[in-house]
Amino acid sequence: MAILNGKWVVTMEWLMACVDVGRVVNEEPYEVHLDTHGCSGGPTAGRLRALSNE
Repeated sequence: MAILNGKWVVTMEWLMACVDVGRVVNEEPYEVHLDTHGCSGGPTAGRLRALSNE
């Protein structure tokens, strides 16, 4: 649902980085690039598609 709605899909490292610095950090370095089935780029493509439809 996150991909279809153009939301960020990030790794757990993003959450840990936010806790470490005490604020929300940039999501981009933590965006998921490869899913459990070996498909790549889904979250980025969904997010960019949603942005282009705004």
